[in-house]
Amino acid sequence: MFRFFNRRIEGNRAVASEASSAVVGESANPPLDDDTTITLPDQPERGQTRRKTDRENVLTVGSNITVQGKVRGCDMLYIEGEADVKVAECGALVVAESGRFHGNAQVRTAEIAGLLTGNLVCTGRLVLRATGRIYGKVRYGALEIDTGGDLAGNIRALPVKDRSSTEESFFGLVRYR
Repeated sequence: MFRFFNRRIEGNRAVASEASSAVVGESANPPLDDDTTITLPDQPERGQTRRKTDRENVLTVGSNITVQGKVRGCDMLYIEGEADVKVAECGALVVAESGRFHGNAQVRTAEIAGLLTGNLVCTGRLVLRATGRIYGKVRYGALEIDTGGDLAGNIRALPVKDRSSTEESFFGLVRYR
């Protein structure tokens, strides 16, 4: 059974009230009257920042898409297609099994299950999955390689002073799906 809730504003606070309910599999729709309305989330008060969600500022390159250019300032770049880009100031880079990344990237964390060629600087944790292949110049804070992962080129750990915390949040393939 699903319950539908309304949200209305009383003063400066939002109040939720139960509007109706429906059983899964039945075609009963909740009655649409003045009490059952759809409201948008409140805008943050001036000077307040709103809370980020897990998928906010995520750039996804779908499986049949090819992109070229520069990417800057995203929380995560998720690649299922092909990307020939320069990435700067991004939190995480995730290359899915079907994904191919060519170019330069400087990120905090990365998870590679597809192909990455070029230069990668990962100040936090770099995870290379069993299906992943990395060819090029790689610098990392912490490295994790699954059995079967292929890593070739100029690979070095970053000096300790240049590493970010490996404890910071990591989006990754499992969490994103």
